[in-house]
Amino acid sequence: MAAHYLKNLSVFLLFILLLVISANGNAQNNDFCVDCHNSHYTDIADCVTCHRGIPETRRKDLAHQNLIKGKYAKFLLNVFSDRKRGIELIKLSGCRRCHSIGGKGSTLSVNLDSSIENIAVKEIVKTIKEPSEFMPDFNFTSEQITYIINGLLYLSFTDRDVEKNFTQMVHIGTKKSNTFSEKCGNCHKMISPLRGPVGSGYVAPNLSGLLSQYYPRNINGKEWNAKLLKKWLKNPRELNSNALMPVLELSEREFAEIEKTFGK
Repeated sequence: MAAHYLKNLSVFLLFILLLVISANGNAQNNDFCVDCHNSHYTDIADCVTCHRGIPETRRKDLAHQNLIKGKYAKFLLNVFSDRKRGIELIKLSGCRRCHSIGGKGSTLSVNLDSSIENIAVKEIVKTIKEPSEFMPDFNFTSEQITYIINGLLYLSFTDRDVEKNFTQMVHIGTKKSNTFSEKCGNCHKMISPLRGPVGSGYVAPNLSGLLSQYYPRNINGKEWNAKLLKKWLKNPRELNSNALMPVLELSEREFAEIEKTFGK
């Protein structure tokens, strides 16, 4: 009787052990994802690499945590042009003049490598559609935003082992009088490495990162620098006959202060 009991107990314990091993195997192989979804492009990456989520659970709310939906998850697929178009838009728009993307760029504003890695994609999309006060409104279409998200994900993915640079500084309550705000701020605004947000204008370009290599607009094919900026401020039409900006009468002290505001 005892031998029969022990035999049945052994069979039961073996059955439990096999269930545990099977469950662990499924979790490790992301089998919980494919319980509900058809797998695709498995030769390129697993489910989590492209779509995020938590594959070790069958609870939908947890499994889909920070999920990257299909149209945003093409960033590793060469058969689609979304990634390439997104990277082009990131470059043409000068996003790196304020942000670090793919380990390159400025630290004037949030590090987008960290943001795209830790924040839900829908929040990034909302920020692009409804930019903060000192972020330019690029008026991107929904299609362009899809491209940009794919570009950001790809650049962040390929740079994920690089040490992340965090925002250089945060300025709160620093809207003090300064030459830029007084002389330029009615038309322009910018994030300054020295003063933080300055200016309040919308009618002229956002000058954040003007003297960096990532500013999207050059002058006569040349990148902006302190010497070129000084020449422009003295007489914009000398460099561009169609310039709408008026001549600014600045003392050497005032120009030096503006130059410092730009971080030079």
